[in-house]
Amino acid sequence: KPVTHQDDLSRWLELEGSYDDRATGEHVEYRATRAYAGGPLMFGAGMVAGLLGIGAGALKVVIHDLVMGLPPKVSTTTSNLIIGVTALAGTSVYLATGLIDPGLAAPVILGVAAGAFLGTRVLVRLTNETVRRVFLGVLIVLAAEMIVRGFRR
Repeated sequence: KPVTHQDDLSRWLELEGSYDDRATGEHVEYRATRAYAGGPLMFGAGMVAGLLGIGAGALKVVIHDLVMGLPPKVSTTTSNLIIGVTALAGTSVYLATGLIDPGLAAPVILGVAAGAFLGTRVLVRLTNETVRRVFLGVLIVLAAEMIVRGFRR
């Protein structure tokens, strides 16, 4: 549901924006709220990701959606941006120290780039509710996989 009231911190940080939704033909304006809770939860998501060796993106999308009231399309694309920036920082260090084999990384980069390009082309055609449902399905599969792996060891 769209946020109708912003808390003072979210307003001060200007956590709001708009986009044209191709799937519905509407101009969507949004405002985030509860930045005071979102910030610490994002920190916690990073900690969990570091401890479990998983990406924090899935956790961040849930926080954006359920805690801060952002539309799913905004949540997923914001998460993508954050992942890209942090991955670039880490990758540059690994590349500079010789820990990445460029020949091995090249096919992965091509596959990820093609998948990301296709994913964004599909995203703009989906409604926010469809994005939310697809994301929930992916989370369920990931959670089931983690549970199965946990019991195998």
